[in-house]
Amino acid sequence: MRIPLPPAVREAWGDSIADAFILWLEDWGSHLIREKAVPRDEYREVLSRAEFHQEIQALRQEMLALHQATLEQLDRMQERMDRLQIQTQERMDLLRVQTQERMDRMQAQIQERMDREFAAVHERLDRMYHQMVIQTRWLIGALLGFGTIITVLLAIAQFKP
Repeated sequence: MRIPLPPAVREAWGDSIADAFILWLEDWGSHLIREKAVPRDEYREVLSRAEFHQEIQALRQEMLALHQATLEQLDRMQERMDRLQIQTQERMDLLRVQTQERMDRMQAQIQERMDREFAAVHERLDRMYHQMVIQTRWLIGALLGFGTIITVLLAIAQFKP
């Protein structure tokens, strides 16, 4: 099939030059096509490689988007973890304060109880000491009384013939 030339070119050049140009173009074009063109099988292979490359690019873009989404999700999870850590720390601090208050109250109650018990023990010891002093006085008095009676009886016994 002949290559059509625009009518303006054919009028400017004339029919003989236009036909010669068409022949030269067809010859040169077929030579150029043979030299530069790719056979159909190779074209399909190149095309499949190009399609594969495009698929890889699309996959790479998809993976990049997925990676970005994963990073964003990890950032959100990290923020949540930070908030949970802060909340947990606040709860632990509150629990520590409450426990310390409870321990202080218990210590105060135990101290009061111990003070009462020691006071009661001191009072009992004071009463026992007082009773011991009284009993010691009575014992000494009784011994003195017996000693006096024995001395008087011995003195009477000496003057009695």
